[in-house]
Amino acid sequence: MIDTLEDLGIAQQDDAEDGYSKPVSLVDMPVYECLSKEEQTLARTFGAKAAMRTPSWLSSYSHENIGWKLAWDAGLGAQRPAVRVDLRIGMQQLLDRDPWLDEAPDADLAELLRSSDTDMGSPW
Repeated sequence: MIDTLEDLGIAQQDDAEDGYSKPVSLVDMPVYECLSKEEQTLARTFGAKAAMRTPSWLSSYSHENIGWKLAWDAGLGAQRPAVRVDLRIGMQQLLDRDPWLDEAPDADLAELLRSSDTDMGSPW
C-alpha cells in the first residue's frame, strides 16, 4: 500500500539507518473523488484519531488487526513471500467495531462459548 501512495505522490516512507522503516508521512493531500461523502467522513475521523496517537502505538495497533495477522501468517511469518492484507477483513477493525475482533467476552459469553464446544466433534 505504501508503494502505491508513494507512486501517487501522496505519502513517503524512508528507511532508518538501522534498517527499520520510519512512519509514513503525508506529502500531499489525496484527492477523494472516488470516495462518497460518508467515506470521506470516515477517513477524516480515522485520520483525526490517528493524529492523537504515537507512531509506535499505530504500528502495534495495525499488527493486532486480523487482516494483518492472516497476511503475516500466510507470508513472511511462514518464511514465504509477503502476502497482501485483505482490506475487507482489515477494515472491520475500524468500521464495524466488531466485538469479536477486539473485545474480550464478558463472563456470560465466555461460559456460552465454553459450553458450546464440549463435544469432540466429528470428522469431515
